[in-house]
Formats: sequence, C-alpha cells, structure tokens
Amino acid sequence: HRDLHLSIRRQRQMCIRDRLKDRTTSPEEKAEDIRELVGVTFAYQILGDYYRQRDQIQEAFHAYRYAVKYGRESRVLIILLLSLTRLGLVLNRLGNFDDAVALIEDALDMRLQIGLPNLIAAAYSSLGIVLTSQGNYQSAIDNLEKTVAIYRALGHTLGVAQNQANLSEAKRRYAGSVGMRATQEGVRLLHEAISFAEEAGVSAEQSASARTIVRANIELGCALRALARETYEGKVRTASSLQRLIIESENALRKAASHAYEKALPVLHLDALANIPFLYYYVNNVTKAKHSLDEIWGYVPQNYLIQPSLIEPVLGSEPQIAFWRHIAKLTTLQGHIAYDRFQEFLHDEDLRQCAEAYMLAMEYNERYSHDEMGIQNSRQQIYDRLRKLDVQVLRRFALYVQEHAANYGFTETNLQKRLDMRTLWFA
Repeated sequence: HRDLHLSIRRQRQMCIRDRLKDRTTSPEEKAEDIRELVGVTFAYQILGDYYRQRDQIQEAFHAYRYAVKYGRESRVLIILLLSLTRLGLVLNRLGNFDDAVALIEDALDMRLQIGLPNLIAAAYSSLGIVLTSQGNYQSAIDNLEKTVAIYRALGHTLGVAQNQANLSEAKRRYAGSVGMRATQEGVRLLHEAISFAEEAGVSAEQSASARTIVRANIELGCALRALARETYEGKVRTASSLQRLIIESENALRKAASHAYEKALPVLHLDALANIPFLYYYVNNVTKAKHSLDEIWGYVPQNYLIQPSLIEPVLGSEPQIAFWRHIAKLTTLQGHIAYDRFQEFLHDEDLRQCAEAYMLAMEYNERYSHDEMGIQNSRQQIYDRLRKLDVQVLRRFALYVQEHAANYGFTETNLQKRLDMRTLWFA
C-alpha cells in the first residue's frame, strides 16, 4: 500500500512541476501547487523519519532525498532545511561524511538566515554528530557545547538531554584517539564524558524519551568502560576503583538494554549488550568476555547472520542494517580472543577460528557501510594484529581464510582484498 501511495504521489508531483513551469498558470494556482509541494515534502520527511527510527538507513536515505528535492522546488526555507539536516544525518550513518557535512552546513546557513534559536541549535547538533563520526572531535565538542547552551536557554529538556549524550560520546572518543590514550588530559575528558552522560540520563528521564534514556545509559556505560580500561592498564593515574568502574559500567549498559527491550528498540538493545564483552576484554577478564558473548548471541536476529552456503542473509521487507554493525563488533571480538589465544599457545585451531571471525566481521562491516568511523576502526584493529604475524603464519592464516570462504560460498572476501592491499595476503 505504501509503494502504491508513493507511486501516485510521484505522478502528482510531476503534474505540479509542469504547472509551475507553465507561464499561463495563475498566481493563485501556483500558490496552491507550492502548498502541495510542501505537503509532499513533509510526507517524505515522515516516511524518512519512520525508516530512520527503525534503523532502516538505506530506505531513510531515499525518502529524505526526495524530501530535499521537493523541498527545493517549494522554495520554502524552513521546510527545506529540515530535510537537508535529516538527509545529512543519514549520509553520516552511511559513511558519506563529506556530503553529510556539506548538506548540514547548507542547512546551518539557512537556519542562521531565519534566526530561530531552536533551528540553529538543531543544526549545530547535527554538525557535531557528523564531526564526531569524522574524528574531528574538538570541532564536534565546540558545536555540541553551543547546542546544549541554546537548548538550556530555551528550556528544551529533550534537546539538552540528547546533546549531553552527544557531548559524552565526542569526549569519550576524543579521549581514546591517538595522542590522548594514557594521558591525564584523556582521563580528564573521560570524567567529563561520564558527567555529561549522567546529566543526560537525568534530563532524558524528565523528558520521558525512551531512545534518549537508552542512549544516555549506553554512553555512561561506555565512558565508565573506557576509564576502567585506563585504570587497568595503569599507564596514567585515574584515582578510580577498577572494580567499581566495572560494576557501574555493566549496570549502566544492562539498564540501557533492559529499557530498549521494554520499549521495542531492538537495535539499541543489541547496541547496549554488545558493549559488555568489550568491557571485560579490556580489563583482561577473557572468561567473562566469552561468557557475555555467548549470552548476547542469543539476542542476535538469526536472519541477519551469514550462514555457510547462504552468503546473503534473508532480511525480509524492512531490513534494519544497523544490526550488522553490532554483529560485526561481536564477531571482531571473537577474532581478537582467538588471536590472543594463538599468540599465547600457538595452536593452529585458534588461528583457524581467528581467520573465520575476521573474515565474517569484514563481510558484516561492508554490508553496513564502507567508510563509517567504527568500521574503519574495526579494520584497523584487525590489521594492527595481523601485521605482527610472521610470513609463515600469514600463509597459514590465508589458507584458513580460503577454506572458510569456500565453506560459506564466497569467491573472494573483503578480508582478502583488504590484506592484499596492505601486502599481508600470502596465499
């Protein structure tokens, strides 16, 4: 029904365009046509919002793209800028950072022309989210701090909560970037990330936004996890109890998962749970990391898994591709654990398991996005480990990858292509 409805709408839109171009069309008729174009733009925005809330990113992209096109034709700035911003955020999720920044900066210029503070705050927020994804953390923090200040002045509790969570993520990721890990400045950023996440949780509870409550608790759990990792590694003074940080991190992540489950937010539910095994891996509790992994695989939708001789999972009519991002994270961690066991005991069965996990992780990542920052980090983690192996081990690793590829039905894998590009493929 939705496809038929959209087909009829598109035919109607073509008629509107023809009438607007026709010089014989009266001003009154043109005004009516513009109103209808605004309605069409809103219809596509609503459809895009529906898909984005369900993490159906490709579908949201197509809907918002139509919204922008017809928004431009309507020439109503306030309508167009909403579509531009949302399209930019979806492009960011797909890893198209340059296009995302261009569209959001375009929207910001329009919002500054209009001068409404809530619209300006939303543009700064969107830009901050994209800059965080790009790894441009200081600029992201600057934009998000402006956003929080504007929303706070407006008394917009939900806007404050959402962007305190965004600020928490930006500061946490900045603390984990090259040059910041294991430094006092990095620890300071993590403490600030924890504070912002805690404040976001309070504000989110006041606004009763289920998504924001979940997001705030995920950010709190991740910031506490990062501080636990710094405390465990002991390269810099944190003045924190490791055991307390571990307990509080897992509690926050499980609270997020529980709330997401209750509110039927399956992608956020898996997002929250998928962070728990990494908590224990980072503090070298491999037994609990593996136990958590085993528990969480029970919550992964089975139709999103790549199965032997079934290369493309059967997703149904409304795929939520963000599942692949979290499945890839879990599979990557399985590979890390097998790699570590191989390094310790030199058993080839561990190398074989590592090869399968890394191969599948790369396939899941590529199905979600090629350029998204988390996926780039995942690829780099795999590369950083494999480059430490000598050539004879790399030959056996490549052989195991080929065996697994044949079992799953791949003619070539993304792992092979990536390692070949970086001169680590010795088949």
